[in-house]
Amino acid sequence: MTFMHWSAPEFRIERDKIALWNAALSFSDKALPIGSGETNLIFSALEKLDPFPAMRSVLFDDKECGFVGVQRFPFEAYCGVLLDIEDLEDAPVELADALQEGMLSAVLSALPRDFSARLKLGGKPKSSDLVGQTISADLQWFSCKLTGICDEPIIFSFGANRNDICAQLAENTPTARRVHSALGQSITTCVTRLVGSARLAAAELYELEAGDCVLISDASAPSKRAILSEDIVFLFEQTEDADKWLCVQATPRSAFTGTASIEEFAMEDSQEAVPEEEIQQEAALEEEIQQEAALEEEIQQEAALEEEIQQEAALEEEIQQEAALAEGNEPTDALVADALASPAIGLEIKEEVLNVATPLEVTVDFTLGATRLPLDEIASWQPGTIVMLPAELSEDRTLVTVDANGSPIAQGDLVQIDNRLAVRLNRILLSAVDRKA
Repeated sequence: MTFMHWSAPEFRIERDKIALWNAALSFSDKALPIGSGETNLIFSALEKLDPFPAMRSVLFDDKECGFVGVQRFPFEAYCGVLLDIEDLEDAPVELADALQEGMLSAVLSALPRDFSARLKLGGKPKSSDLVGQTISADLQWFSCKLTGICDEPIIFSFGANRNDICAQLAENTPTARRVHSALGQSITTCVTRLVGSARLAAAELYELEAGDCVLISDASAPSKRAILSEDIVFLFEQTEDADKWLCVQATPRSAFTGTASIEEFAMEDSQEAVPEEEIQQEAALEEEIQQEAALEEEIQQEAALEEEIQQEAALEEEIQQEAALAEGNEPTDALVADALASPAIGLEIKEEVLNVATPLEVTVDFTLGATRLPLDEIASWQPGTIVMLPAELSEDRTLVTVDANGSPIAQGDLVQIDNRLAVRLNRILLSAVDRKA
């Protein structure tokens, strides 16, 4: 079996001009007004173009910059002559050349005057100048339609060096057009209602237990909603119409990162009357905690067994090394490397890392609900806009999810302690393995 060799097509353009090039191509197939009056230009990029007789080179500031050729011209509408462009093939050479030059001049004259004044027509290029690997990599071909000069359009092709095109566009940089605008409605992103945010030490997170209360700095007043999308927090306040919310602020999430402290409370110390449903939930939660504890104990037993096996292997290896030394041989580099990688040494290194002077901190978010919204909708949010927030973001709730770096680690209820906002944890989502990591 044989495989044909394939190589990616060559496409030469300077890297710093790629964004400018893409912005220009975003206007493909869109009517662009040029010059004066109702003249419009519509263009689309071509993968390749076969040369045709009416092709001429184009000079910009007396320097050859590309090629242009008319493929369809409305002779009757433009100058009252019953003639088709195919008839030029049978016409005398001098007449055909004159008509071709006249068609191209009509195209160039439709461009803005300050630009067309710098353009000139050159001679006929050789076919070898328009085809071949080197030239096709340098040139970008466009199919163009010029409308508004007369009742019928002029259709022509244009090819030029990509870097030369970008050099001209740089004088009046275009802003990229949103070509696939419908994607903004079909692509969604997660947004959450933020009740608070804080930086906590990683060690504190690993020590969280059901029943702990986390005192937090609230992100907004009770009558407002702080909505987190990526790294931006949008602050909304309710209008007279309960379904509508006014965006009053949009700031980086770092501005909402406050402080938090963890208070330990035993869950059974609560003196409040607990509803039957909550008692059942807590019983189910207690059972789940016991199952996790049993799983953790099993993992610890397996880890202890694995450690015992490793210790026996290390002891056997040590005996072999002593035997080798007794015979006058030195331990090899491999044995030294294995010794350094032993569990005991690894544990010492880990303890050194965990006992650093500055503890590692994690951004923790306390959220009251989440949903997914289209990108277009979020992009329209700015101070002053009025939106209808979905129920997941607007309704009053008490179930709080605790997220660390975007991953849920605990759940609890929103409570108040001495007029301070707090979250009373009732479920820890960190597994036993995570907590021992």
